[in-house]
Amino acid sequence: MWTIARKQLLDNILSLRFPIALALCFVLMVSSTFMLIEDYARQVNELSDFLKADSYKEAAAGHWDIARLAAGPTPVTRRVPALKILCSGLGEDMSLIATIRPFVGAVYKQKAFVTTPALDLFPLIDMSMIVNIVVSLLAMTFTYDAISGEKQNGTLRLLLANSVPRHQILLGKWLGSYISFLLSFIPALRGVASLIMLHPMMALTGAEWYSVVLIFALSVIYATVFFSLGLAVSSRTKTPRTSLLTLLAIWTFLALIVPNFSPYLAAAAYPTRTPYEVEAELNRIGFEETEKAWERVKTSMGKSLEKQLIWNLRHGTWADGVRTRIGEIDSEETRQKLQLVSSQSARIELENVESRNRKVRHAHMAALHKQMTLSKAISLLSPMAAFAYLAADLAHTGEREERDFRRTVDVFRQSFVVYVGDKLASQPYLDRPDVSDMPLFLYEPSAEVAVTSRGLIHVMLLVLFNVVFFMGAYLSFLKYDVR
Repeated sequence: MWTIARKQLLDNILSLRFPIALALCFVLMVSSTFMLIEDYARQVNELSDFLKADSYKEAAAGHWDIARLAAGPTPVTRRVPALKILCSGLGEDMSLIATIRPFVGAVYKQKAFVTTPALDLFPLIDMSMIVNIVVSLLAMTFTYDAISGEKQNGTLRLLLANSVPRHQILLGKWLGSYISFLLSFIPALRGVASLIMLHPMMALTGAEWYSVVLIFALSVIYATVFFSLGLAVSSRTKTPRTSLLTLLAIWTFLALIVPNFSPYLAAAAYPTRTPYEVEAELNRIGFEETEKAWERVKTSMGKSLEKQLIWNLRHGTWADGVRTRIGEIDSEETRQKLQLVSSQSARIELENVESRNRKVRHAHMAALHKQMTLSKAISLLSPMAAFAYLAADLAHTGEREERDFRRTVDVFRQSFVVYVGDKLASQPYLDRPDVSDMPLFLYEPSAEVAVTSRGLIHVMLLVLFNVVFFMGAYLSFLKYDVR
């Protein structure tokens, strides 16, 4: 077996595929990582004034009165994840800023403030994408002719003429080919790690370095899936050409068809309302509650101010309306009463809007969760999906991190709504609010790097793909016709 492995290793290293794979992996991965580090540095510098941890306190303190505090906006932020240089994950769709508007909800800002338009025309190339596409293809080139090529050359028949068990031949070829593949792939990983270590903009924590190691290990496991797939197909075909064409067809199905069609299949099975429909309903709720709030003010102030309180949304916001009417009233007592009544009515409006909006959002998210769960389940028929999900989670750029950030924002928003409601109940409508006691917002990715139960399932799926493809190669080679 070791003799066969050594021969296979030498054959691969001396062939053209080895230097091509070595050069492609190293040049693509190191150069793309360097460009993404530069892009990361640019984005951090551009957004430094917008992504300050205490920006929400500054925004709240800058409001002139309680009415403007209630209207918002109050931004909360998180920092740009450093490991996006390896796996961009959600990319520009990742939320870095969420604007809290108590009467509306949380509005998420996905796009960077300064960006290069040309980047939107082409897919972002990072290390995870190179591993997902390029390395998976290169891995198959090391084994596509391991069995069918030997048969075409006639050497397999001579080899089996000796008393060598078939499983030893297969293991020897797998081992020799795999070592040669790792020799072409590992230098690229070392180059990426060296670049991260030496670049002045990168100062990773211990947990982030642990994530880097896990991403590298995951890349090797993922590439092994297609390496074993190449051996399995080579054990089923008679010529290297047939093996290569079959592998390309399977790769296209796994890489392009399954991941890209899964969202459409899930949407057909679990249709949901579009974000525009949900937003339209939320706007309708806000409009209805605003009209009710103003009617409460008119009723409380009585008929003496009926002509002065003619109001509709064309006149501006709630706060604009109160300011306008107060300026037209001569009596100080009446002005104070109007502020008090407006504050009370605004608090009721805020509670009603929050209650109704929460029901709409929760119903939409529940339906969307079903659709996303089915979409992920379908996409996991491809090893590429398992690798992409887990790599993005380790880099803090995936759906899990986005969900955790939005959950933290939602918890803060609820406490902030209660806080604003208390201010409306205790302060005149146009008084400047004291926000020294406002709720605190803090979001930091988990410092501990641990593979969650869902992540562990993704790892087990990659291992399962490896086992299935290798066993397929083993069973096929046991019955392989060498004539």
